[in-house]
Amino acid sequence: MISYHWDNSKRIDEVLLEVFYLNFTEYDLEEACEKYCDCTTQYFKRLINCIENVNEENSFKKIEIFDEYDGYYVKKVSSDVLVTLKYKEVCSIFEEIEKRKNKGTLYEHFCKLFISDLGIDTEVTRNSNDKGIDILGNYTVNFSKNITKLIFSDDIYLLIQTKFYNKSIDTPVIRKLVGDSLFIRFDELEYFKIRHNAFHLIVFSHKGFTQPALEFAKKNKVMTFDSMQIAHIISEDLNNDWKCLNLFSP
Repeated sequence: MISYHWDNSKRIDEVLLEVFYLNFTEYDLEEACEKYCDCTTQYFKRLINCIENVNEENSFKKIEIFDEYDGYYVKKVSSDVLVTLKYKEVCSIFEEIEKRKNKGTLYEHFCKLFISDLGIDTEVTRNSNDKGIDILGNYTVNFSKNITKLIFSDDIYLLIQTKFYNKSIDTPVIRKLVGDSLFIRFDELEYFKIRHNAFHLIVFSHKGFTQPALEFAKKNKVMTFDSMQIAHIISEDLNNDWKCLNLFSP
């Protein structure tokens, strides 16, 4: 629904009807409309609650919902058509990855390019003895005062893991990454530079994370990104030359 464009505020059941007609088969369309486009059903009310909860938790708020006398209305926070088109473009990349046999490798490469587009040096780790790390990134913090440089290291590393699963990943994935990072501190062969510097742990998950996984990640200072968040970030920065969107370009 976020990637579908409309002007001004509109009744949410009307927006859903238009979105359903574009995305469902004839059989699924009839069932979906009966459940979710009838404001008297429990499915419709649960859908509204779900949208409101996701909207509150998402730092990239795209829509606003209003409860009026004749039904629920929805409008875009930003009505910029270019933002919507860019969001669709990013989503089409993920849809294409889903069709490929080597989807995990492709998603890893996309995430590497995405991090690089943010101005961070990156490299893909070797498959053997990588201690669960798929991508290694680093950037330099330029402190203005010399005394600060004597106290703090100016090299920051990113230890990144990517997961292209068809469901949200749970706590064990995050816990394992935290545990693996402790071994990296004492690795004098593969990660000898990192052991002397600060690093951040990052997990990219195509379908997101369970709530317990997000809570565990937050407690342990692990940054989490799902594909929807990536699409929001890219679509909000139209001036950047996003090379990750050229993943399938010749």
